[in-house]
Formats: sequence, structure tokens, C-alpha cells
Amino acid sequence: MFRILCGAVLYCLVSVACAADTIQPYGANLFQGNFAKSMGDVSVIVTGSVLSPGRYSGATDDSVLAYLDRAGGIDPARGSYRSVRLLRDGATLAGFDLYPFVRRGELPQVEVRDGDTIVVDARGPAIVATGAVRTQADFEFPAGQATGAALIDLAEPESRASHVSISGTRNHAPYSTYLPLRDLRRLNLEDGDSVRFMADAPAATIMIEVQGAVRGASRFPVRQGARLKEVRNFIAVDPAQANLNAVYIKRKSVAVRQKKAIADSLRRLEETVMTAGSSSAEEAQIRAKEAEMVSRFVERAKNVDPEGVVALDNGGDLTLEDGDIIVIPAKSDVVLVSGEVMAPQAMLWNKKKAAGDYIKAAGGYSAKADKDTVLIMRQNGMVSRDDGDIMAGDQILVLPKAQSKSMQTVKDISQVLMQVAISARAVLGLSSL
Repeated sequence: MFRILCGAVLYCLVSVACAADTIQPYGANLFQGNFAKSMGDVSVIVTGSVLSPGRYSGATDDSVLAYLDRAGGIDPARGSYRSVRLLRDGATLAGFDLYPFVRRGELPQVEVRDGDTIVVDARGPAIVATGAVRTQADFEFPAGQATGAALIDLAEPESRASHVSISGTRNHAPYSTYLPLRDLRRLNLEDGDSVRFMADAPAATIMIEVQGAVRGASRFPVRQGARLKEVRNFIAVDPAQANLNAVYIKRKSVAVRQKKAIADSLRRLEETVMTAGSSSAEEAQIRAKEAEMVSRFVERAKNVDPEGVVALDNGGDLTLEDGDIIVIPAKSDVVLVSGEVMAPQAMLWNKKKAAGDYIKAAGGYSAKADKDTVLIMRQNGMVSRDDGDIMAGDQILVLPKAQSKSMQTVKDISQVLMQVAISARAVLGLSSL
């Protein structure tokens, strides 16, 4: 607990002690000493978030701190140590941030006059800092200034601190994240956040994330070499909502390989189109127009971001990598029909219906549909052709059909479309082809 005693003439920080199991607001006991009531010709009203609001008399050279002490000090539960105002004739004459005084003994010198009012504003956003820091406390921040950089400046992390674990509330729901200390500087914090500074050896710890039908923490560290089955025991889910038989992984290294595979296919497509010969001027014009449209298609395909899905069989297990995202889908009673159909939509699942029945209910194939390329995307990340039963939660994806006079171009475009559909679980349009 921080204990700051103020003398009658010279206010200074004389002792700081931290209890292992209690974090007090930074400066919580500031200005709560037992000053002798100096009587003089100055009478000042002290109000706002103080313990004993009222009118207090003092000497002409008494500071704002002396009057705060006479009012019992700032209420640590309600009062602000960052916003104390001196009012004269109803207007704000000066404002005081008491943190510089607590840390360095700095306080603006303003003469208090008879009839002035000292107001302690309501407490601003507060962030708790614990762990590998020199100063563990509940720090208050001015409105809009609760940043990671400001917290680092106040808490002074130890040299061994490498990561932070942040817990709080976002959008009325529990929030938790874990990130390197260097990334904290760019982060905006929220009132009530708790930030624990940690000394995690990068070689011994990896970071994973959980998405989908989960409760509680969404990011947490695990030991290097941890496997999915052992980590699943620490993930809080609602059994009534989570489809535990459809868990899959999103992996950065897989996404990188998928991106490279798409890039290789696009390069081959461009080479095929750009090097195709023409036997007549008319054919040359057709080739030029086709090359222009293929170029637009290539540019769109380059912007595709693969998800890096690693599909698992029921009960599948694997060694986790740093940055892995474990996805636990919610149970579903619908089938999504998308891609080249007349009316893409979600429909209630019926075990008696096949893929063709759902496509027909979605208005049938569009004019650009490749009727021979219908993909079934399962909740567990598996992708297959239309050769099995449709299950609740499946997505039926109808790919577009490439149009070109060159069979090789059609083949290359079809390959890209298939790669995009599988890696990004989406259809890349061919409206210009």
C-alpha cells in the first residue's frame, strides 16, 4: 500500500510500501495527514470528491494541498488525483495534476485567496498494474489518455518483463489478451483493465487464441510443444452451444503456404495469357481483351487472405504452433448456400435433402455457375466435392465457370478459383471474364 505523509510546511514523499496481496490506488492515502488548523484571514470552500467537504480557514501562504488535508483528503474511491481545480469568481483559475507531485515533488505554485473554491473532480479511468514492475498500483489516467505507453511510464516495468496479460471488459463481455511488452505501447486501455507484467521466456512459451463458442479468456500462453488435446481442457465452452466435434485450427504458417500456392498459380496464369500467340489480327484483339480481363482477375486474387485452416477429424490432435487459433464452431441448424446461385441464403437443415435440393431452393445455378464444381465445406474445416450427405452447419459453395478460348487458361483459372475457395472459404467473382 502506498503511504504518503505530508508535512505542514514541506510536503514530501517519505515512505512507499507495497502489500503483497493488496493493490491500492496510486496516491490513495495522499493528503490525509493531521495538519494543524492554521487560522488566518483566508477562507476557502473545499468540495467535490473529498472526505469532508466544507469551508476551511487558513493562512495566506497555505497551498492547495493544505486545504485538501483539512477536508480529510481526497476520497480514494471517488476522487481524482489527476484533476483538482481552483475556482475564483466561478471560473477555473488553475488545474492540478497531483501525480507529478507524488513522483517528483512538482506542484504549480498558485496563491489561494479568500473566497476561492477547490474542487476535486470524479476519479478518471483506472488501470491496475501488477507483476514485474517497480510500482504496483491502481493508476488513474486523465480521460482519453489511458494508453499502454502512459502505463509503462508510471509502472516502470523491470528489465526482465517481456510480456503482459490484460484482462477487462469490452462491449459488456469479458476480455483477455496476452502480448509482447513492446506491443503494449500502441494499445489503448479501458477503465477497469488489469495489466500483469510477466517475464516469459519466448523459447518456453507460445501464444494461442480461441475463437467461436467459448467463454472467458480468448488468448493465453501455453508451453512450447503443447498439444491440442491438453489445451482443450483449459478452454471454457458452453456444451449446449459449442460443436466440440468440429474443432479446427487456423495456422499462420499454413496461410503463408496457401498464399504462396495461389501466387504461383497466378504467375502461371499470367504467363499463359501473356505468351499466347495469335494467328490473325482479329484473334490478337480477342487475346488482348482477354489478357486485360485476366489481369483484373489476378489483381483481385492477389488480395485474397487465406485462413490457413487445418482440418481435424473428430478427436484429432496435433502439436500447437505459436499464433495458432483454435476455432470451436457453434452448433447450427442451418445450411448456407453461396457462390453462383440465383439467391444465396441460409436454409433450415433437413437430413432428407441433398446438395442439389438446397441449390434448387436457392433459385438454382446462375448463368456463370460451374455445375461440376460444387464444394461442401464442413464446420470442422474439411472441404469436399458434392459426394456426400449434407450436415447441419455445412456451406454449399458453387464455383463460377471460367470462360476462355484457351483450355490452358480455363484450367489455370479453375485452379485459382479452387485454391481461393478452399483456403479463404469464399468465391472469387469472375464478373469481368
